Amino acid sequence: RLVEAPPGMTIEWIVASDVSKGRDGIGLELWLDGELALLIFRDDSLLTRTVTLYCAELPFPLVNEAMQRFRAELWDFLP
Repeated sequence: RLVEAPPGMTIEWIVASDVSKGRDGIGLELWLDGELALLIFRDDSLLTRTVTLYCAELPFPLVNEAMQRFRAELWDFLP
């Protein structure tokens, strides 16, 4: 982990594939205190990458860490 959790908050990172609802790819999820806060998704069929926020505000260091993790682990599209 690059960034410490804010005081009193737990952080969980999950990498999960998704091949439902017209999607075909893999995503990096950021969970804060058991709630999904951010998803970065790579769609291998559409060749797109998207970011979805599930909360009104996130500390910038957590967003930055999510981007770094995604680039390091999941950036490249599958053939």
